[in-house]
Amino acid sequence: MNIAAIFKPGVPESRLAPFRQGVEANWSNELSQSTDAALILGGDGTVHRYLKQLHEWEIPFLHVPIGSGNDFASSLGIKNPTAALRLWKRFFKDQASVRSIDLGTVHCLPDTVHYFCNVAYFGIDSDVTRRANLLSPFWRANGGYILSLFPALLNYRAPRVTLTMDGEVFEKDVFIAVAANGTRYGRGLKIAPRAEMDDGQLDLCLVRDLPRLKVATLFPSAYFGQHLRVKEVEYFRFRKMCVQSEATLDVYGDGEPMCQTPVEISLIPDGLRVIAPA
Repeated sequence: MNIAAIFKPGVPESRLAPFRQGVEANWSNELSQSTDAALILGGDGTVHRYLKQLHEWEIPFLHVPIGSGNDFASSLGIKNPTAALRLWKRFFKDQASVRSIDLGTVHCLPDTVHYFCNVAYFGIDSDVTRRANLLSPFWRANGGYILSLFPALLNYRAPRVTLTMDGEVFEKDVFIAVAANGTRYGRGLKIAPRAEMDDGQLDLCLVRDLPRLKVATLFPSAYFGQHLRVKEVEYFRFRKMCVQSEATLDVYGDGEPMCQTPVEISLIPDGLRVIAPA
């Protein structure tokens, strides 16, 4: 087999040793059309950067969660590198651990397509993510989202947004809007507790404008998926959503900047092959 091992910057190659043990293969550090399987050692952003090749070349891959944000792996049921290693050993035993999941897409003007594996979002989260990405790796991995949230709240004004979901039109003052393939983002926030990664739909968790003091209760409850009880929270499922706004809004995917509104968010059913629990 031809195996590609992709590392997050700063991750030593010694982390690969347990995965190489007992595996007869040709190893490389780059994806190609001849790659039979890939290991991605890092966080959500590392996976995000290779989605185009993984999709187009139909390469099964395993996310080894050692990044500052590992929500994609968590949504797949991969809790830590030890769990990833067990899946890898099983893959080489019988390849029974490969499954197909949906792949999110964001179509931007003029005619650009970006992919996301876990979430795409806009609203205050875009500013929070921008601020969090400026922090050191240590702080990003240890409360970076919450540390960045409070300064972002000071100047945020919820914009008026027009959403067209599967032909139905809504107008909302949006505090947060997260189109989710996986259940979690923001390093553990269970933002879309009903999401399934292989159901041919994306879940939208939308939070309308709300009093700033109420934010203090919203985010702790989101870690347990209990925020859906808050009256300003709405929850939808869709296959295609067009987003328009009077002022341009930054759209992020998997913690990485993608483009600005207007955009169309949709998905490719079975667009990714992952090594993950069934």
